[in-house]
This record gives sequence, C-alpha cells and structure tokens, in this order.
Amino acid sequence: MKIILYLLSSCLVLFCVGCQTKGRPSSRNEFEMPAQWRNSVNSTNSVLARWWLQFNNPNLNSLVEEGLSNNLDIQIAHKRMELARVQARMVDFSSRPRLNASIIGEKRRSNYIGLPFGDGGVIKSRTENYASNLSVNWEVDLWGRIRNAKNASKMDVYATDLDSKAAEHSLIGQVVKVWFSLGEASELVELLKEQVDIAKLALDQVEIRYKLGNASTDELKRSEANVAHYESRLSDTSSSIVRNSRTLELLLGRNTGGEVLNWGKLPASLADIPVGLPSGVLERRPDIAASIIRVRAAELRIAEAQSSLLPKLSLTGSAGTSSNQLKDLLDGNFLVWALGGNLAQSILLPDERKARVLEREVYAEKFLLEHRAIVLQALSEVEQALEVGVYFDRQLSKSLVAATKYGELIEIYKGRHAKGIGSLRDLLEAQRLYIDSKMNWVRLKKYQIDNRVNLHLALGGGFEFKGSVNETNTTD
Repeated sequence: MKIILYLLSSCLVLFCVGCQTKGRPSSRNEFEMPAQWRNSVNSTNSVLARWWLQFNNPNLNSLVEEGLSNNLDIQIAHKRMELARVQARMVDFSSRPRLNASIIGEKRRSNYIGLPFGDGGVIKSRTENYASNLSVNWEVDLWGRIRNAKNASKMDVYATDLDSKAAEHSLIGQVVKVWFSLGEASELVELLKEQVDIAKLALDQVEIRYKLGNASTDELKRSEANVAHYESRLSDTSSSIVRNSRTLELLLGRNTGGEVLNWGKLPASLADIPVGLPSGVLERRPDIAASIIRVRAAELRIAEAQSSLLPKLSLTGSAGTSSNQLKDLLDGNFLVWALGGNLAQSILLPDERKARVLEREVYAEKFLLEHRAIVLQALSEVEQALEVGVYFDRQLSKSLVAATKYGELIEIYKGRHAKGIGSLRDLLEAQRLYIDSKMNWVRLKKYQIDNRVNLHLALGGGFEFKGSVNETNTTD
C-alpha cells in the first residue's frame, strides 16, 4: 500500500512540474514616432487612393489596370494568399471531433496437428468474425492551445493578403516609372535630332571657313566630334525606347512585340499632395500593417506553445456490433459501446520546456525587430522623398529660367544675323545651349516624377485599409 501511495504522489509531482509554462514574455514596447515631418508639404488636395490618376492620362490608367490583372508576379502573390487561406482552414479542422468508421470481416481456418492423442492426425477448425465500429475522439481545448493556433493562422492569411497589396502597390509604381521613361526618351529623341541638325550645320560652316583658311584644324575636329557625340546620344536614347518597351511589356504580362505601346509627353507640373502625419504611414502602408500582424501571430504562437505544455483532455466514444454471422451486424442485440476520457501530461525536463517556448519567443522578437526596421525605413523614405522633391522643384525652376534666357539670346542673334552684323556661329551656339537646357529640364522632370512615385510608395498611397490594425479581432 505504501508503494502505491508513493507512486501516486510521485506522478502528482511530475504532473504539476509538467504544467509549469513560465517563459520569457514577448516585448511589446511601442515604436516612438516623430510628431511631424522635417519637410512637410502644404496642400489642400485630397488623398487619392488611385494616385496615378493625378497624371490625367487614360493610356497610363489602362496600363496600370492591365498590369494588375495580367502581371505574373501579382498572380503568384494571389496564389500565396489562396494557399494561406486553405492552410488556415486545415488548422480550423483540428478543433473538430475525429470520426472513424470501420467494418471488419474475417474467415479463418486453423490446423491442430497431433491432437488430441499425438498420433499424427490433423484436426481442422474454421471460424468467422464480423464487426462494425464507429469511434469519435475530441480534444477539449482547456487552455486555448487550439484557439491560439487557429487565430495565428488567420493572422497569417491577413498578413499574406497585405503582402499581396504591397506587391500590387510596387507594381503600379514600376509601371508608372517605366511608362514615363518612355515619354522622357521620346522627348529626348526629338531634341537630340535637333542637336544633330545644329551640329551638322555648324560643321558645314566650319568646313567652309577651313577651306578658306579662316578656321583651324582643332576647330574642325571639334565640330566633327560634336556631330558624332550627338549622333551617339541619339542612338543610345532611341535604343532605350526599345529596352523600356520590353520592360513594360513584361510588367504587363504581354508577349514581346505585341500591341504597340502609346505614351505621351511628361506633365509640365505636379500638384502637391498631403503627406499627413508620420503616424499615418503605419496605417497606410501594407508592408507595415503586415509586419504588425506577423508580430501578433508570433505572440499567439507563444501562447500556443505554452498551452501545449499543459495537460490534454480528450473524450472518446465508440459504438458498433460484433458477431460471427454477417447478418447479425445490423442486429441491436450484438451492440457494443464504450465511453471514456483521457487526461495526459507530457513530462518534460526544464531545459526542454524552456526550449519549446523560447523558440516561439525568439520568432516574436525577430518579427518585432523587423517591424521596427520597416517603420524606420518607411520614415526615411518619406523624408528623403520630401527633401529630394524640394531640390527638384528648385532645379526645374532654374532650368526653366536658363531655357528662357537662351531663347531670348537666340532672338537677339537672329536679329543681328538678319542685319548682317552677327555671326551664324553665335546663333548656332545659342540654339545648342537652348536645346541642352530643354533636355536638362526633361531629365529633371522625369527625376521629379520618379521621386513623386517614390513618395506615394513610401506614404502607402493607393493602399485602402479598412479599419485599424489595432482593432483586429482574433477570437472565434
């Protein structure tokens, strides 16, 4: 009796030890956001979810929609989301009772050699056995282990959905940038053609003067080099149209050499956009929202790991029939049944218990650090885009002033040349500088557009988030 009591008390101690789930709590320190941007933009315009519409170009709008529908990377992202949903449903199934049904039929022949007197005779027997059985097993979620696992899987689905939105957001930015790259190249090609014509005309004038002995060999070589230089730039810019066209076709999911792409000129000006407060970035950027969701999913998995160390209660039941006659399987007189329960506790050593929970805690801390890194990167991207935007606005203004002054200088030289008191060389040089300033304006304008796209991406423009991440419901 003492031995039995000793064994029972030992089991009770081990049971209580196995129930201990004390682990390192996950850090929930909130990230400190700045109150204001260093370079804010004052604007009364409303925030556009479909921010690319601000460029007022139907061709661009249709290409964006085409990319969202046909881009293969976006389709792959949607499949990831679909897979996450299926996997979440599979986790939901773990809370259901497990049902098993079986029908057994057996015929057996046995030989008993040497029985009953050992004279070498063989006694044979034949038996039949039939049974039907329906059993059920259901784990009672006493500590919330299954609930936490289900909620974590739902969080994974939500985060994957946000990843898909982030991929769409990025694709839109790429389509807009490449499309305007085509517009930039088209304008530069036209300007470079003018430069080539001016350089050739200047070369003709130098050749005439060289034959008359009024121009040096250095001046002739310089003029020839100018023609070759602008022709080389024209060829390179023309080839960039082909390269950007192939890139855009890939983004749109088109076959190479399909429908001809149409693009227009760069917009003369861009309207200011409201950037809001830095805290608004947390709710508008899908990648930041996804990182928050992953932190919470990791914390739910910590709770799941801690609950898995506690005792598991399972309820079992079975019912069926058993007989040596097949016809008796439907006879209630041959019914057999059983009901029971099972309370089980895994006995783990302290280091093993700690390791099981510590793994989930380290994951949660990793996701929290990744979330902070994403937020820091987002804030930096917005600040940089705002600063660069101010720089390009200033440079575009100066470039426009330079083009205006060179245009006025051209008119002065034209008047002098018409009166016979000015040289054609000065006029051609003024025209070359004028076109150079216009080309510089086109390049700066494209940089400004790219920076505007980067600003929209950094702010999360185009991301329509319903509700607040802080209000996400994780209960059944």
